[in-house]
Amino acid sequence: MSDYEATAYLSLEKLKEKHMVEFQKFQIKIRDDLKKKMKFSKDLLELRDREAKLVRMKRYDEAERIKMKADLLEEFETNKLDAEMQAIIEKKEAKLRHTQQLALAALLKD
Repeated sequence: MSDYEATAYLSLEKLKEKHMVEFQKFQIKIRDDLKKKMKFSKDLLELRDREAKLVRMKRYDEAERIKMKADLLEEFETNKLDAEMQAIIEKKEAKLRHTQQLALAALLKD
């Protein structure tokens, strides 16, 4: 019986290690994928374009005002996108953890 227990314990440890590595790879992959999908609004892009044009025309005061507006909008959008990304990550992580728990429960059931 102790041979069986040792084998079961070893299988359990291997599964836990596999799950940990899988989870770490998943976190890296999902963050990279979501960062690629993050895009700023058309309004922000237009403000940045207008700012660049004003600088080229040497209208620095107007460019500074546009830059301040664009900076505020960018900060707002970045925070919003980060919050959305975090919610998506948490949901997908929970789903992966649940799947891993089911696999662990199946191993323990045997």
